[in-house]
Amino acid sequence: WCPCRKQIVQTILPDYLPDRMAADASFDRFNLNLFEAGDRAIMADYLQMAQIYSQHFDRVKDRNLFFTGRPGTGKTFLMQCIGQRLMDQGKSVIYVTAPNLFDMIMRYKRQQLSFRPDPALLEEAEMLYQALRTWDLLLLDDLGTEQTSPETMAQLITLLDARRSRGLATIIASNEEHHKFSAHRYDNRIASRLRGYFLIYPFMGKDLRLQRSRGD
Repeated sequence: WCPCRKQIVQTILPDYLPDRMAADASFDRFNLNLFEAGDRAIMADYLQMAQIYSQHFDRVKDRNLFFTGRPGTGKTFLMQCIGQRLMDQGKSVIYVTAPNLFDMIMRYKRQQLSFRPDPALLEEAEMLYQALRTWDLLLLDDLGTEQTSPETMAQLITLLDARRSRGLATIIASNEEHHKFSAHRYDNRIASRLRGYFLIYPFMGKDLRLQRSRGD
């Protein structure tokens, strides 16, 4: 895509995406006081890393990040803070959860292989597919919650390799601990890419969402 078309698609893309970033996702609203004292220093370092990453995005050497840890520990919010900051800087950013990512890829493949594809559906599916492969930053959330199969594994490998070959950035968040990927849901090809392509940031602490719901 030429830059002008990419800018137009960036404007309309949210209307077609099943997942949206939180409207209040910003570094200013990242409240370190929500974390217990033992985890607060670690999260302060992660917050500083994310701010530097966003500020110097074009010059950062290692731009692929992998956030792992229990649910409710701030992974999604921090990745979305990065995404919002980069969008404010004019970068193209797409946020999607893993189940919806694989659904988007499958819809594109079905339309592409159809004998008589619906032109409107094909155009929409191709727009989303190309965004996954070519946007400046892909935020992939909830990796590990999708239904896995040899086909989804191949799709993920193809996507990660395509983005890496273009020098594009990917941030992944997962409730799975990174060392469990090869042992449980994913084969060694995925695990080796996560270890080799990504800087890994383990998130610690209690489930903040659960604490808030209980009024702790």
